[in-house]
Amino acid sequence: MTTLWLAAVLLCTLYVSDAAFSISSTSCCTQLGEKISRKHLEKVKRYEIQKQDGNCHLQAIVLYTNDQTLCINPKNLRVQQWIQRKNKKNSADEVPKKNKPGRKKKNRKNKKKKIKKIKKQLR
Repeated sequence: MTTLWLAAVLLCTLYVSDAAFSISSTSCCTQLGEKISRKHLEKVKRYEIQKQDGNCHLQAIVLYTNDQTLCINPKNLRVQQWIQRKNKKNSADEVPKKNKPGRKKKNRKNKKKKIKKIKKQLR
């Protein structure tokens, strides 16, 4: 009786764990828009890149606004430029890199001016 109960528990555990892994939280774009206005791009809160793999059959850029989800062709130049600007802006928001302590950047222009000035004085 104990082995039968143990087998039932084991089967239930396998069923639950298999079900947990098979649930897909992603939804795929089935159609792509070719054009998007600047107004729509201004409203975009975040984006994702949908890859063409086993789950989804189309490669797309998924744009999320407050009330819409838009699927755009990844070859769209306006969206590519928007993503580049967005990434550049996000990297600028990060902590700026500091010079190593104790090392100062040398200003080569000032150094050249000083050398010219000294040469003129020596003439």
